[in-house]
Amino acid sequence: MENSGLNSGFMIAQYTSAALVSENKVLAHPSSVDSIPTSANQEDHVSMGAYSARKGLSILDNARKVVAIELLAGSQALDFSRLLKPGAGTTAAHDCVRGAVPYLKHDEFLQPLMERVEALVVRGAVVKAVEEAIGPPGLKKKKREGPPAFPRFFLVLFDDGSAVLREPVPCETGKEATPRGRASSSTLNFG
Repeated sequence: MENSGLNSGFMIAQYTSAALVSENKVLAHPSSVDSIPTSANQEDHVSMGAYSARKGLSILDNARKVVAIELLAGSQALDFSRLLKPGAGTTAAHDCVRGAVPYLKHDEFLQPLMERVEALVVRGAVVKAVEEAIGPPGLKKKKREGPPAFPRFFLVLFDDGSAVLREPVPCETGKEATPRGRASSSTLNFG
C-alpha cells in the first residue's frame, strides 16, 4: 500500500489469517479423544461424530476465509509489480479478484472486501477463471517449441565495480555457455 508510514496496509488481514489458521489447528484436535462414558458406563465409547462434522465445517469455513485473504493480498502485491508479466492463470485470478475488489490506495475497512473475495471462492469463480485461461488440472500441455519465452541474460560483475548484461554464448555443442572474463561477486555500484 502506498504511504506505508500512514497506512497499515494488509497487516490486520495477516493477523486475521494467522488467527484463523491457529483456530483450525485447535479444531483439528480429534473429538474421539474427548469421549465420555454415558448411560451409567454402559456406553463406554461415544464416537463424537456429529461434533467432528461440525468442527470440520468450521475448519472449511476458516480455510475459505484464509484463501480469500491470500487472494486479496496477492492481487494487491501483483499490482505493485506490474513490470513483471504474470502467467495466464495468475492474470486470470487477479482479474477475477479485481472484478470484485478495487486496488487499495489507502487504508479501508477490509472485512467487506474479504467477504467479496470469499464469495468468489465459494462460487468457484476464481478456479473457473483460471481453468478457462490455462485449462483444467491434469490436462497435458503441448510441449513448447522454439526459443524460451523470455530472452536470458547474464549479469557480469567486474573487479572495478562495473557490470554488464550479456547474452549467452553459443558453443559448438549447441549448448549455451556463460561469458568468460574477470568477474567478481562484489556488489553493484550504480551511483
